[in-house]
Parts: sequence; structure tokens; C-alpha cells
Amino acid sequence: DPIGFELWNEPNHYTEDTPVKAQKYCDYIKPTRVYLNYNGHDTIDLAPFSLAYNDELNFVDYCFKYGLYPYFNSIAHHPYVWEDGFTSTRLQEYRMDQIEDLILKYGGWKDREITEIGYPTTTASNTPTEESASIDIVKTFVVSEAKDNEVTIFYDMVNDGEDESYTEHNFGQVTYDGAPKKSYMTTTAFNIKTEGGIYVGEIETGIDM
Repeated sequence: DPIGFELWNEPNHYTEDTPVKAQKYCDYIKPTRVYLNYNGHDTIDLAPFSLAYNDELNFVDYCFKYGLYPYFNSIAHHPYVWEDGFTSTRLQEYRMDQIEDLILKYGGWKDREITEIGYPTTTASNTPTEESASIDIVKTFVVSEAKDNEVTIFYDMVNDGEDESYTEHNFGQVTYDGAPKKSYMTTTAFNIKTEGGIYVGEIETGIDM
């Protein structure tokens, strides 16, 4: 049996005005939740929304205003936030604080989950290098833990295609032909070294990370 339902992928990206698409999403979720409960499933995630643009949080705010807050267990989000062409973990941290503030505004008892985040490495100049991706992917792990996200899922494990210039083909931590990238090495090392550990806080090292 599934442990939860994520409904559905990034609905905030539709081109309609934010209040309109939020209302349509609410009209879909409410009867779906009733159906799932009737069939013995009591866990449902609000659709993962992208944090790439400022308007995404407005979409969630409208959903809450339209009465969706009691109908789900957790908020799933995809913290793809870009700064000078690269994902910024500092901006991710700021956006995660915004999500927490929004939850507190409406009641404060929802979990948060990162159900997709990745670092595509392509031959294009506006995507991360293997070196920067290998660093930022670990930093995202740490930021997510510090911000009390229940889950962090990286997208994805293996490149989806062979075109090295196409972003969607190059999110993997392993190349299409099976060679590990640097990010595979750093995430493996991080997970091994921190297994069983608990995030307790921050210390000032004097090193610019």
C-alpha cells in the first residue's frame, strides 16, 4: 500500500491567474480526500509546488484561504530557486522559512517535505558544474534537515538521456551510461558519515560555504 498520495505535480505552473488555478485545485483535492479516506488511506500531501518564482507561495496561500488546510497532512515542495543561473541554498533556506510562516499563519501543525530537488549538469553555461552540484546537493541536505523537512528526495539517480546539452536529461547523480558523477560521491560520503546523527544546530567556522 502507498504511504501517501502526492496530488499532483506542481499545479502552480498552470498559466491561469493564481486565484483561479488555486480554486480549481481545491475543487479537485477536497472530494479526492473524502474518497481516499473512505478507502482506508488517511495520508495525503498537498501537491508539490515549485519555489522557483515568488508567486508560488501565493498559490498555496489562496488554497488555504479557500479551505484546503484541513484536507492534507503535509506540504510537499520543490525548492528549485535560482540565483545567477544556479540554485542558491541561501535562497532555499529563506523560502523554507516563508513556508513555515505560512503554515503558522493558518494553524501550524503541518509537516513539510522536499519531494524533488536536483542539480542538472550540462554543457550549457547556465547550469551547475559537476563540482558546484556536488557541493550544493550536500548543502541542500543540511538546509532541509535544519528546516525540519520530514523527507528530502533528490531528482534523480540516473540521467534520463544522452543529450549533454539538454537540462532534463542531466539531473542524475549517475550518467546515462552508469558512470558516477561527483555529486554521487559527496552524497554517499555525507550519508555514511551522518547516518544516525541528529541535527542540533549551527556553529560559526569562519569559512565561507
